[in-house]
Amino acid sequence: MTDQPCLRLWVRDGGVGIAPDDLQRIFERFGRGKNSERAMGSGLGLNIVAAIAESHGGKVWVDSTPGSGSTFYIDIPLAEGAPTP
Repeated sequence: MTDQPCLRLWVRDGGVGIAPDDLQRIFERFGRGKNSERAMGSGLGLNIVAAIAESHGGKVWVDSTPGSGSTFYIDIPLAEGAPTP
């Protein structure tokens, strides 16, 4: 993405965190982290979030440390001429 203004959304949790090897895998279709304790789930949620962000010219990423939780970010560029604070 360029240096143009964007809308940034984030969600932070206090969970177990994500292993470094899993950081990209969790955004893949059917991708799940190895430390996932849930038996349920298809591994599609974050892939869908990434696809929606990318369809609007944006991106998603996660900052996580095992044992310290995770913060998920979504950046969506603002339309040209949109007012900024």
